[in-house]
Amino acid sequence: SKGVRVVVGKNDKGIGENFYTRQDKKGNYLIQDLLKNAKTGEFTTYYFPKLGQTEALPKLSYSMFIPEWDLMIGTGFYTDDIDAVIAEMEASAHDALNTTLVAIALFCVSIAAVVAIFAVFVNRSIMRPIEQFDASIQSFAQGDADLTARMHESNVPEFKQLAHNINIFVESLQGIIKSVTQVGEEVVTET
Repeated sequence: SKGVRVVVGKNDKGIGENFYTRQDKKGNYLIQDLLKNAKTGEFTTYYFPKLGQTEALPKLSYSMFIPEWDLMIGTGFYTDDIDAVIAEMEASAHDALNTTLVAIALFCVSIAAVVAIFAVFVNRSIMRPIEQFDASIQSFAQGDADLTARMHESNVPEFKQLAHNINIFVESLQGIIKSVTQVGEEVVTET
């Protein structure tokens, strides 16, 4: 608790020396802060160069005080190492997100294409019989009252039934007109 180094990793440097008044590059008394926080369980941040470098980088440390031995044990890591790992994780997550978004977009485009093709097919299968039916009706409406003409019966069951009923109606109308014509001719011949 007096700041004398007992051990430091695999290195013998500084063993037996007092570092109690040692300051980091920002003026913090790092050993005093480590000792104080060892007794409270708090983390300590100080600025210290990495091995072989001169630039002071933030280091987050945790220390623990063992009162029976009057000893403080501490460990720490440079936060830029964590920042690098986080940046790598963010880049990886960003890449995964982009890949997922591209896959979703391709899936949506594929589904839209299938739906569009299906819609065109359904539209044609519905509209073609309607257009044929409309053309037949127009032919009856604009024709010269040719009651021998019949509507084309579609493959679509609903339109087939409708065309069949109209054909029966026209056939019935043809029979009525034929009967009326015969009666008219008989009346003319008898007079």
